[in-house]
Amino acid sequence: MKKAVKQHCPIQDFKPDVREEFIYIYTAENPLEDLPRELSLFLDHEFLKKNKDYKTDMRFELLDSEERLFGVDRFSYLGSIDDWMNLDSSTNLEELVREYVSHVGKESFFDLF
Repeated sequence: MKKAVKQHCPIQDFKPDVREEFIYIYTAENPLEDLPRELSLFLDHEFLKKNKDYKTDMRFELLDSEERLFGVDRFSYLGSIDDWMNLDSSTNLEELVREYVSHVGKESFFDLF
């Protein structure tokens, strides 16, 4: 799973978090790679690495353990709906990862529903 996320996610600073039937994909909110080079010269990179903020916009859920059916959700930021939104399900977790994590951190993420 982690290898597939690393291969297909445009944000390389991520952390998977497995909790019971959920796998959350956490990404750094302000990746160090996005800082202008001039600004990064004045910053303590070790301090920043230790004190990054992470958020989760995508998760995978084991829906049926016998069938090994997985679902993928994205977090919705539509004002009154701030909650998880189901996108798809499949018995092939790697296929779901490949198809959906490529949108994390991109504008196309908000077109998923």
